Amino acid sequence: MLKAWGFAEEFQLSAKSWRICKASAAVDYTDFIRLAAIARGYYKSAEEQHRLLEQYLARQVIAVPEFMQQPQIASLYQDIRALFQ
Repeated sequence: MLKAWGFAEEFQLSAKSWRICKASAAVDYTDFIRLAAIARGYYKSAEEQHRLLEQYLARQVIAVPEFMQQPQIASLYQDIRALFQ
């Protein structure tokens, strides 16, 4: 469906693979979707989720494990959330 609607390949790939609890080889849009999934407690295995979070910390995608509590990220989250209410 995303292909038919003209979404870029990157977004098509993200829709197919974000549920896999494994970081992408190179940081891409899918990794940010995975971070949102971690923040919402989506992944069933806490161990896999922790391992994924550690990879993002090591790659400096996030600065701290509690990334959603950082003021800048929390503010952006609230701004974006407000768009959908």
